Amino acid sequence: MAVRRYRWARKVELFRQLRSR
Repeated sequence: MAVRRYRWARKVELFRQLRSR
C-alpha cells in the first residue's frame, strides 16, 4: 500500500503549493 500514499503525497504537494501562493 505504498503507491496509495505516494499518489496522495503528490496531490497534497500540489495543493500545498497552490495554497502557499
